[in-house]
Amino acid sequence: MDPVQLFDIIQSFIQADTWAASQRIIEAHPELLSDEADRLLGQLVALARQQDDTQAGGAFTEARQLLARCRQVGVKAAFAERAAERGEIPSELEAFLTALPPEQRQILLDAMELDGS
Repeated sequence: MDPVQLFDIIQSFIQADTWAASQRIIEAHPELLSDEADRLLGQLVALARQQDDTQAGGAFTEARQLLARCRQVGVKAAFAERAAERGEIPSELEAFLTALPPEQRQILLDAMELDGS
């Protein structure tokens, strides 16, 4: 993919107004989960640090970490975890989801259609 196009998609992902919108962008653009996107985000983090832009560096780092988690456990599961970290899922459900093996957690999340919002 053209790096400029990929950068534009990354920028849309980072600037999304809600977690649900961020999740939809990832689902519509699976190239965000590519090694190429990870390398580009790594370069953007380094560039932001060189320019002492802590806000941009933080945004790029957070995006890179979330995308890495999406690659590890799946998009829905990663967003459900993020929602749980922010207290957006009731604690009882959070405890239940955390206790499940990843495969079962993903099946449940798919069935519930959690969108992370």
